[in-house]
Amino acid sequence: MVHRHLVKFFEDERNLFATVAGFIADGLIAGEPALVIATPRHRQGILAQLGQRMSRARAEAPLGDLMMINAEATLSRFMAGDLPDAGRFMHAIGDLVDGLARAPGYVPVR
Repeated sequence: MVHRHLVKFFEDERNLFATVAGFIADGLIAGEPALVIATPRHRQGILAQLGQRMSRARAEAPLGDLMMINAEATLSRFMAGDLPDAGRFMHAIGDLVDGLARAPGYVPVR
């Protein structure tokens, strides 16, 4: 099994917002769903950048579904003390991912 992992650090949040919004926009334009777990301030910054990128795409084709949820509330759902609990994580995040995967019009790429 091949795992890909990318870590990127940003000194300026505007670059973070633009990078994340670009990644999400590419998926939404391809008709794929997206789940963003972020703080309220980060969700606002990502949405601002995403709005700029998506204005033209909305007129051209149907877009994938976007779900944005609060990071702090979500984190509290799967932590067991100071450590994440795998079962709680699957319940908290897995249910959201499953729901997006069943969204109308979503066809998984295999």
